[in-house]
Amino acid sequence: MFYLDLFEKSSIIMEIEKEKIMVIPEEKELSQKVEEYVREKGGSYIDAVLYICEENEIDPEVIGKFLTKPIKEKLETEGRELNLLKNKKAKLPF
Repeated sequence: MFYLDLFEKSSIIMEIEKEKIMVIPEEKELSQKVEEYVREKGGSYIDAVLYICEENEIDPEVIGKFLTKPIKEKLETEGRELNLLKNKKAKLPF
């Protein structure tokens, strides 16, 4: 009986070690990292977010929930300029 309990505990520990735990910084800290990346590296906001996702092993689909509204707006603007998103209104090219 003791052997079975010990075996069960070790298998639970092994399962915990297999799971990846995503640690996502707070909204303010995350947005500061994005702004810092753009300022220092001169890249786009999209590049900054993807870099931070890769660096922290965060799924890019999840990170949007943890960004501030100004960062989301900047990402949306970049996406529209790169024709990754549809424009809300027709815009004259000047």
